[in-house]
Amino acid sequence: MTRRQSLAQLILGAGFASAQTRRELSDKSKVAVAAQNQFGLKLARELAAKRPDENIFISPLSIFQALAMTGNGAAGETKSAMWRTLGLPAGLSDDALNEAAQSLTKLLESENGVQLAIANALWASRSFHFDEKYVKRCLVAYGAKVTTLDFKRAEAAETINAWVMQKTMGMIPSIVTRDAVTAAAAILTNAVYFRGKWKKPFAKERTQPKPFHMAGGRMKDVPMMRNENLDMAYRDGIEFESADLAYGGSDIRMQALLPKPGRSAKDVLQKLSWEWLHNVPPTADLDLSLPRFTMTFSEMLSPALRQMGMQIAFQPGANFTPMGSPQFQIGEVIHKARIEVDEEGTIAAAATAVAMRVTSAMPVKREKKTLIFDRPFVLLIYENTTGALLFAGLVREP
Repeated sequence: MTRRQSLAQLILGAGFASAQTRRELSDKSKVAVAAQNQFGLKLARELAAKRPDENIFISPLSIFQALAMTGNGAAGETKSAMWRTLGLPAGLSDDALNEAAQSLTKLLESENGVQLAIANALWASRSFHFDEKYVKRCLVAYGAKVTTLDFKRAEAAETINAWVMQKTMGMIPSIVTRDAVTAAAAILTNAVYFRGKWKKPFAKERTQPKPFHMAGGRMKDVPMMRNENLDMAYRDGIEFESADLAYGGSDIRMQALLPKPGRSAKDVLQKLSWEWLHNVPPTADLDLSLPRFTMTFSEMLSPALRQMGMQIAFQPGANFTPMGSPQFQIGEVIHKARIEVDEEGTIAAAATAVAMRVTSAMPVKREKKTLIFDRPFVLLIYENTTGALLFAGLVREP
């Protein structure tokens, strides 16, 4: 029995979700889906503008879940800013969001005909303890368990990276560096893995080298797959035409959007409406040529998230008290993703890590003392966490 099957059976009693159960889960997950889609497209636009000549590939699901878990530990204006950035309604309670996110995970992992796994985890340094209520919320809603590690040792980063590698079936071999872990007091991670075979595979013998035209007049040959008989797989939009490809017997599909003459992929992304993609049905059969490709993407998301309105969460004075510390701020949000598309189907994986750092307490007025080093004194240099003394001296004549 696979992990996906065992989870579905645990949630639903036996077998995969019935049509009625899937409808119920879909209804409960609407607030999370709407926000996740809005947030994901906006973030993709930010990254496309930042990297005008590079590939962009992210998992809105992975990033949204990691930041939603983080937001569960925020309060005040910090939470409000995070919720606005994530596209969530003002005043939405943690319970409402968590129920929606949990329902979405249950629905996705009950998909038949594909392999889809979502995992979350909390990692704490030995000097920090998550708030118990926060831990319970993350466990119930996101399946995130807490592991305590010595963040000053190389093994901590290795352990977190091994978790990510396992959860993404080797697609994402690492997410954090040793320096990132050493600088953090807590880290929240999400991993998503997807594997699906086309409902109508491409014949490998039909794949031929064909020219691919890039921006600026550049051109390169790519292995171009061909499927001439895709039933009701074509959609026509104002800015683009699209191919709608199904995976196995599942409800998961790929949308490939081709800009119309005079338009660019960036133009399409800027004006793309998820409502259109979701609500407008295919209108014709399709003869499709699609490149076979592999793409890997890695990005520090903090600048984009700040630009989108989450600045306060990265600054001293951020309010993450419900997580377990009044001195927390987000240090980094790291995202990696990979996709492989071939004649048989698609494999994709992503991982997101949110590193929480301890900032100095807000300044308060206090008694002031004066020291004048005008006579011999002792000088010590040491490592603060362990107390290890590195240098010691007595200054008699500076």
